[in-house]
Amino acid sequence: MKIISGLISIIFIILASLHIFVDAVTIDVIAIMLIVLASLPWTLPYLKSFELPGGVKIELKDVQTAIEKVSGGDDEPSVETSDYDYLKVISAHDPSLALVAIRIEIEKAVRSTLDSEERPIPLSRAINELISNGTITRSIASGLTEFIQLGNQAAHGVEVDAQAADYVIENAANILKPFKEQLANAN
Repeated sequence: MKIISGLISIIFIILASLHIFVDAVTIDVIAIMLIVLASLPWTLPYLKSFELPGGVKIELKDVQTAIEKVSGGDDEPSVETSDYDYLKVISAHDPSLALVAIRIEIEKAVRSTLDSEERPIPLSRAINELISNGTITRSIASGLTEFIQLGNQAAHGVEVDAQAADYVIENAANILKPFKEQLANAN
């Protein structure tokens, strides 16, 4: 990846230099844009998201961070991926729904664990109750909270990056299994 980034930077720096020195040493918008394009491969890994007119994009970094918090850094899926094949079908139609489906799975698991017969409490309060009971760790709760927020954003029309949705689908087992195991061990 660094080789490609380096080549892109070199190409745009050469183009900017040629544009500057061949056209009687004038710096204009084209030269500035070429210099910005030359720096883009180096700055993209550090950007969390772009804000464009008309909406916000959920970037892959958000999803990766939430997965790492929930799974504890495990890269290998802990359960059969066939348990979550329905996410692939959903994502084929709309990538936002993959995050919404994960959020629904989280909420169903939380609600079934609390098993309250009274009026349901808000999901964030239910997760805090699971933390205070010692049912789940703060790290897993933090990752779950991030996924709930991402799922809420996706449900409200925020555009989801296709790579992010694919990453969620591939790692659904890493998201849900540690959480459901902690819930099962508590019961």
